[in-house]
Amino acid sequence: MININKMIQRVLLGLILFMSSYSSAQTLIGQRTLRFTDSTRNRPVVTELWYPTTDTLKTSDHEDSPFIRGYTVRNGSFPATKYPLIMISH
Repeated sequence: MININKMIQRVLLGLILFMSSYSSAQTLIGQRTLRFTDSTRNRPVVTELWYPTTDTLKTSDHEDSPFIRGYTVRNGSFPATKYPLIMISH
């Protein structure tokens, strides 16, 4: 006999996964590379910024990126709307 609760959980999980693909596809991703110099150790620090953009030109594929899957707009314009800042460091 099929457990109704398990079936409902699976259907809901499937809907959530399906809808999450729509939410991630609604905003194009801009990408910029910033270079700084650590003055105390005299060495370069390379920083990558990913942010929402409305630009559609110059998209590039990033298959080797650990954080971005798909296409980004290199040096796309910054959005007028404010978004939360998320920082990842290693």
